[in-house]
Amino acid sequence: MSDIRGVLVEAVRLHQMGHLQQAATLYRKVLTADPNSADALHLLGMIALQQDQAAIALELIGKAIILNNREASYHFHHALALQTLNDMQGAVTGYRRALALKPDDADVYNNMGNALAALDRPEESVAAFRRALALRPDNAVAHNNLGHVQRGLQRWEEAEASFRKAIALAPAYASAFVNLGNLYRDRDDLRSAESCYRRASRSRRAIPQPFAALV
Repeated sequence: MSDIRGVLVEAVRLHQMGHLQQAATLYRKVLTADPNSADALHLLGMIALQQDQAAIALELIGKAIILNNREASYHFHHALALQTLNDMQGAVTGYRRALALKPDDADVYNNMGNALAALDRPEESVAAFRRALALRPDNAVAHNNLGHVQRGLQRWEEAEASFRKAIALAPAYASAFVNLGNLYRDRDDLRSAESCYRRASRSRRAIPQPFAALV
């Protein structure tokens, strides 16, 4: 069994380095020796999620939860798979389960905010993003997501402040420039909107997009 533990450790190392296929092979090796390895099931599910195979991820991580329902990350990633599959209510339920086990996870609150926004529950969404930011004030993504919901509520000044905070934290954050441009467009300030869109275009050309999965 100690040898299998070593295989799992090596699989995690490869996974962290981005060698997904090699890591998946080792996770499967662990599961051949120990079909009840919740960690291997969960991590293999994470690879499936990274490879846009959310349904497979849901099944694998669900099996991990059956074996161990006290691990917050399992519920978080199970909820993320549900969200990817557009089951927003299921995702919110999963995120709440994760928070019951680990109440101070800013990433969970940020993702739950997006799911609540998709369910047209903007006030709850705002509260989730604010909680994420209370835990991690330098989270540019959460500021941008908060601004997106505030814009939908026509809280123009609050939304503008949120987008500008996101840009201050991540000056090449193209999505925040687009959202700020949309805000100016809503307010018929077309010159400022055009300036933001140009900044977004330059940012996209300058660097790979690091926030592609977020609002």
